[in-house]
Amino acid sequence: SYPLARDFHGARLFLEPRVQLIASPSGLNDNDIINEDSQSIEFDYAGLFDYNKATGYDAFEDGQRMNIGLTASADLPNGITLEGSIGQQIRLQETAAFNDSSGLGEKSSDIVGSLDVAYKRKIGVENRFRIDNNSGDLQRAESRAYYRGKRLKASLNYVRLNEENIANNLVRREELTARGQVMLTRNWSVGAGWRLDLDSNQTIQQDFMVGYEDECSMLGLTYRRDRTRTRNLEPDNAILLTFSLKSLVD
Repeated sequence: SYPLARDFHGARLFLEPRVQLIASPSGLNDNDIINEDSQSIEFDYAGLFDYNKATGYDAFEDGQRMNIGLTASADLPNGITLEGSIGQQIRLQETAAFNDSSGLGEKSSDIVGSLDVAYKRKIGVENRFRIDNNSGDLQRAESRAYYRGKRLKASLNYVRLNEENIANNLVRREELTARGQVMLTRNWSVGAGWRLDLDSNQTIQQDFMVGYEDECSMLGLTYRRDRTRTRNLEPDNAILLTFSLKSLVD
C-alpha cells in the first residue's frame, strides 16, 4: 500500500492504492469433502484483502491471486466527510472453494466497494455494493441512513440481494428496516423497530423497546412481533430481556 495525504484549502485529503499478491497450491479443495461450514461468504471490500476468504474448515482459498483496491477520503472544513473504496480480485486459475453466488471463484471476481457521506458524524449515509464483473448488474446493495442526536437516534437500512444460493438458504430479497430511539431522561429511553419485505410488501418483524443505561450497565426490555412464516414456523410474539456490564477500561 502507498498512502497519500494532503491538505488542500482547509480540506484533508487521503488516497491509498493497495495491491496484495498471494501464492498457494491450487486444486486442493477435494470434491469428496462435503462443504457444510464454508458456504456463507459475504464478499465485500472489508474482506477483500483476507488471505483466506472461505469460512469454516471444509474449504480454503487456493491458487495464485492478486487483490487490488483503492481507498479515498476527504474531510472538508464545513464538517462533511466523504469516504469511498473500490476493489477486485484477479486469479491465475479458478477455484472450487466458493459458490457461484459469492462473486468469487472465477479468474475475475465481482467488483466491491463502498461510499459514505457524513456531516459532523451526526448524520450520514453509508453504502456498500457488489457489481457483477461480467454483466455489470448490481448483485448486492446495502444502504444505511442515520441520525445521532442528543435525545434522538434513528436509522433506516435498505438491503437488496440478487445472488441466490438455494443450498445455503440465500434467495433474492429486498428489505427495509427502520429503527428509532428517544431518550426520556438521562438514563431511560424508548424505541421501536420495523422490518419490511419490499417484494411482498409484508411486515417481517416489529420491535418495541424500553432501555436503561448508566455508567456501569445497560438493561433492555423488548417486545417482538415476528411475522415470519417458514414451513412449520408460525408467526409469534416474544419478550426479550438483555443485560450487559460495560467494560472497566476503554
